[in-house]
Amino acid sequence: MESREKELKLMKKLGHENNWILKQMLSEQTFVGLISVICSVIVGILISGILIFKVNPQTFFWTLDFEFPLKEWFHVDCFTRRILSRWALTPRGRLSERTVS
Repeated sequence: MESREKELKLMKKLGHENNWILKQMLSEQTFVGLISVICSVIVGILISGILIFKVNPQTFFWTLDFEFPLKEWFHVDCFTRRILSRWALTPRGRLSERTVS
């Protein structure tokens, strides 16, 4: 926040509301966060592939049978969707019926 103080002052002088500035900053941070997560997952998969197929056979004279866990991910996805759908059907889970006091 301190490094962007001049930018924030300029946005306020241009007439932007605090709510708009907050949404702008949150969207920028969300975008950067998603890009960093995607990049780190890709790099992690590449490094694990190098370790499994190159380093282990050359150094330890063994390797792993590597399979992408699609079946397990499918089960976790189905379980999560089931839990979320049951939560949405309960009275406490219905967001549309909540009232703000």
